[in-house]
Amino acid sequence: MSKRIIVLLKPFCKEQSIYVYEDGNAIDAKEIEMKELNNQLETFIKEYDISQVDLVGPSQYAKGISKKFKKEKLTTYTENKVTISII
Repeated sequence: MSKRIIVLLKPFCKEQSIYVYEDGNAIDAKEIEMKELNNQLETFIKEYDISQVDLVGPSQYAKGISKKFKKEKLTTYTENKVTISII
């Protein structure tokens, strides 16, 4: 089973869209405020045992989000490797 999170980044919007997919089917979705993005990613990673996160949006913006998440949250996932891709 392949599970992944897809985040649709909208730089000038207050809310961001997060989807959890398993084998191509959406199994969960949330609209959350930007300030809660890292916490919600962390929750979904733990809850669904996710190893792949795709950030979809402007590349420079997505790189910044990825860097911030890796710095703040990813250090807690030493057992479960999480890969962040920018699309």
